[in-house]
Amino acid sequence: MSSLVGIIYVMSDNNKPIFVIFSLLIFASFILVLLFGARLFRAQSELNVDYKIKEESGQKYLQRDQFITESISQTISQPTVTSNDPIRGNAGAKITIVEFSDFSCPFCAKVQTTLHELGAIYKNNIRFVWKDFPNTSLHKNAKSLHIAARCAEDQGKFWEYQELLFANQGKFSKAFYNDLALQLKLDLLEFNTCLGDKRQEIKIDKDIEEGAALQISATPTFYINNIKIEGLTGLEEFKSIIDEQLPK
Repeated sequence: MSSLVGIIYVMSDNNKPIFVIFSLLIFASFILVLLFGARLFRAQSELNVDYKIKEESGQKYLQRDQFITESISQTISQPTVTSNDPIRGNAGAKITIVEFSDFSCPFCAKVQTTLHELGAIYKNNIRFVWKDFPNTSLHKNAKSLHIAARCAEDQGKFWEYQELLFANQGKFSKAFYNDLALQLKLDLLEFNTCLGDKRQEIKIDKDIEEGAALQISATPTFYINNIKIEGLTGLEEFKSIIDEQLPK
């Protein structure tokens, strides 16, 4: 920059106002670049710090951005179980746990052990319903994980693929998705065709819209019959709610 100023100075030796104007313009541009860079760095730092604080301070959920619910014109109070949803357990169970979850959310991964324990305890009295709720504001590739799981669902392996995704968080690539598909002995040609099929994304978007209408702002979020709970809930807390719902 100093060399440029020097050139301008030589060229404008007999015209000092030109030198002053160009110098001011260069200086102002330099300041604007610095300010813009600092703003970007601060925004990114705040995002990273916010995410770390929630983990280090023992927060039980991953907070989502508010814009997700701001544009919803109509809200609902309870989720609807449809043929769009992956379901495991007894169809006639007295207890239904609907889980809005994100494969990139560490708390969603941690709670899976508890859910399996509940299945072993309550057996035919409980069923589990999955709802896709990827947080693309924190993980730009989050939706691709859910698409891969839905493609595994087409071959009857959703829950097995779900477990592998939670056990291998932080990986986002077609090669990784294929590796998991191979572990489950899926048809790779069918699987890869499915990955590019908009059908799966439409299913996921419907879940996201439903979650927004429910004003869900954190993952994981559960509905135990009609009772809503958020976050990394412990076994005993789940059991106390479930036991109240079961006939005495």
